[in-house]
Amino acid sequence: MAGGAAHPGAELLPFARFLDSSLQPLVYGYGRGTLHELRAREFGRLAGTVYLDHAGTTLFPQSQITSFMKDLMENVYGNPHSQNISSKLTHDTVEQVRFRILAHFHTSPEDYTVIFTSGSTAALKLVAEAFPWVSPGPEGSGSCFCYLTDSHTSVVGMRKITAAMNVSSIPVRPEDMWSAERQDAAAAGDPAGQPPHLFCYPAQSNFSGTRYPLSWIGEVKSGQRRPASRPGKWFVLLDAAAFVGTSPLDLSVHQADFVPISFYKIFGFPTGLGALLVNNRLAALLRKTYFGGGTAAAYLAGDDFYVPRESVAERFEDGTISFLDVIALKHGFDALERLTGSPGTDGIQIRRESVREMSNRQLCTDSGGADSEQLPEMILQQEQETGPFSLSLSLSLFGGLKIF
Repeated sequence: MAGGAAHPGAELLPFARFLDSSLQPLVYGYGRGTLHELRAREFGRLAGTVYLDHAGTTLFPQSQITSFMKDLMENVYGNPHSQNISSKLTHDTVEQVRFRILAHFHTSPEDYTVIFTSGSTAALKLVAEAFPWVSPGPEGSGSCFCYLTDSHTSVVGMRKITAAMNVSSIPVRPEDMWSAERQDAAAAGDPAGQPPHLFCYPAQSNFSGTRYPLSWIGEVKSGQRRPASRPGKWFVLLDAAAFVGTSPLDLSVHQADFVPISFYKIFGFPTGLGALLVNNRLAALLRKTYFGGGTAAAYLAGDDFYVPRESVAERFEDGTISFLDVIALKHGFDALERLTGSPGTDGIQIRRESVREMSNRQLCTDSGGADSEQLPEMILQQEQETGPFSLSLSLSLFGGLKIF
């Protein structure tokens, strides 16, 4: 709602009431009485606006853009594929950003590679095209592509690419993954020599907001939990695009094989830039057919001769990457750390949990009744028994403005 008059009687919940709304003190991180100042300083354009689409895109703070523009005005960034001083500055800055991305997800270049793409959709398409699929034949049924039915459209769309390779696709319902019996990893057998399979699922659903267990990554890869009864070696793609905007992801613990992300979901700016984080243990198995500018160490135009670059990132980043947008990420990380007081999204997660707890208690208080008083406990019990779920309500907030 932008530019309209406030609803009669509308008022925000007093900040002190928010902080004092739990038996355990809620942590918000901005300090008492400073939230409005921060909003005015960094998000002044929101005056008169109610923005309810954070899942669609994060709003960037003003200081992030100001810092980025100052950087562009003071430095000369050349094409990283050229050989000159300005190009070296670009190359070195881009590599620093790669390292910072990996540090953000608690990993390092020894374990993961950052491949820049135009977004998480392009990253998913890259996986579908480069995964070492095995077509069915006399010796076996071949590879299998499994995806959770609560996945993003771009994940489901991968099945068109696998179908062209004669690879079967199997949609898996969330309830089937929840109820799947855990198997002994030793009983799963030796996957050596057997076809590779890929299971894709979202850390957080774009549609429902449901968060699925990160523990599935290790369980599926080890054979303890199988999306489908197929012999072979399972790999996992974790769609983290929606999840990482408000929650930390530790890839040193949850070692997914592929992790597609879009940076505007984290920083709000730049748009049109994403990345595929690839586990280095799988990188050598990826297949590449087309080669564009910057990906070839050597080739002949008149003969079928081509030598790819040694770096995994350079082999898959066809053409010149959007290097100014990559440089903008440096200022996004700086702004995130400056505003939240932590180097990652840990601080955001704490605030999100605090707001959720306050909202649950406020719902119980406003609606009354014995059942409503037990709402937080009911939600906790449901999450412990069957995993997270989304509670859809029509809330009457701000003096009557309905939020669905």
